[in-house]
Amino acid sequence: MPLHLTKYYRTNSTSCSLSELDQLYQNTISSLALNFRVEYCNRLLDSLLFDLKNNEDRKGKKKLKKLLKATEQELLDLKNRK
Repeated sequence: MPLHLTKYYRTNSTSCSLSELDQLYQNTISSLALNFRVEYCNRLLDSLLFDLKNNEDRKGKKKLKKLLKATEQELLDLKNRK
């Protein structure tokens, strides 16, 4: 049974920023060193891809894709800072 990641994120937000969708990232992870933020995003990305692959709910897939897009963008921004 797949982990339903959308339960833990604010995917109803109109924003696509990971900080605005993910409270853990906003309140904790974003204050850590760059390498920890990159690692968190990589793990989140893996989890999102797994959940997206195993989710059959159309609405759920839409939310996962939004979170995936925000995570990919954050990861790209972090890698450009190195």
